[in-house]
Amino acid sequence: QDVSLRHIEALQSLLQNPAASACTSLPHGLTAQMFYGRFRIEKNAVFLQKTPILIPGETFLPDVGWKISCSLTKNLQNFANSPFHFALKYDMIAKHGISVRSRQVSDELTLSCRKSLKKWFIERKVPVFDREKLPVFLSGDQLVAVAGLGADRAFRPNSEDEALVVRIDPA
Repeated sequence: QDVSLRHIEALQSLLQNPAASACTSLPHGLTAQMFYGRFRIEKNAVFLQKTPILIPGETFLPDVGWKISCSLTKNLQNFANSPFHFALKYDMIAKHGISVRSRQVSDELTLSCRKSLKKWFIERKVPVFDREKLPVFLSGDQLVAVAGLGADRAFRPNSEDEALVVRIDPA
């Protein structure tokens, strides 16, 4: 509804664009996106405001489409970290708790080495349109993990540490 010739021409141009990622606005708060050879249409991006996470418990982030589940454990045997399911040293986050927000320009994360989130996202081919929707986990003002990338190396627990297990699923 309300699509004009201008929108159709913009879509055609988008589909022929050789860039790794590009987008065009459509009526009713929609955006057409091309990224790494894929095409999609979705509602305009929403930025995640700083939100506290329940420990233990579930926190729903409906604006960005995620459910975050947290539980405490002292047994990490057979636990396999992944970008959307990871463990954090509980003693390092207990004082300030944990919250999430959208990424900021100055954010950096140490996985195998220290890099900006932008560099990690490019390296992992995370579409530019999805980057603002991925929760960045903080304890106080310190970045501890990023959905889609995993936990910062400094916050990864050993097998004998009490751990906060975080699972991120589509809401």
